[in-house]
Amino acid sequence: MVPEGGGNVRTFRTSADFMILVVLLLLVLVGAAVMYVINNTEKDERHQARVEELEQRISALSEDMIVLQADNENLQNQLRSANALLESKSVEEEIEQETEEVDLSYVPTFLPVSGTVSIPSPYTPENQYITFTTGDGSKVISAADGVVVYAGESVENGYSVKVNHGNGYETVYYEDNTPYVAEGMKVKRGDTLFQISGDSKVLKYQISYEGQFIDPYTIMDIDG
Repeated sequence: MVPEGGGNVRTFRTSADFMILVVLLLLVLVGAAVMYVINNTEKDERHQARVEELEQRISALSEDMIVLQADNENLQNQLRSANALLESKSVEEEIEQETEEVDLSYVPTFLPVSGTVSIPSPYTPENQYITFTTGDGSKVISAADGVVVYAGESVENGYSVKVNHGNGYETVYYEDNTPYVAEGMKVKRGDTLFQISGDSKVLKYQISYEGQFIDPYTIMDIDG
């Protein structure tokens, strides 16, 4: 380098070793930069792969969650159905238990006549009884177990027998013949109350429940 107007000239010399050192330093810096870029690229790739893997896991978990929700809903429906069935069975068992607790032998379902008998007359609100026409040798019988609370003459119907069955039911039998039973006697279903004989072949029959007359057809087993 020679400055203008300078009278003196200076000469600078650069050794080969210095240039080599500079070149090597540049190569090291370039290599470091390349390694940094490569390292970051590999990290980004690993990060991206990790992200994709997590996304796949999340997707799989979401699908599993949908399946589990469907299974849970199905189980809930089955549980509700089972509970409903158990409640239904419980109600049925309660009804059966209540039915078992009621002694049906005290419910007047039997026909009050044994032997030859006609189809009874209809029950009406005006005539709160039904009438049977019987044959020779027929008997008037108790329609259920109970206690005789009256046995004697009846002003309008010859004789009458009233049986209290102890569960709200009472039955009354009207016939012209003298009754076979007396007040206070316990009777079983089918026990004879009257023996039908002579010209007396008509039985008037009443059932009351809780003090109110009811239609015997609603409770009586007509085929019994």
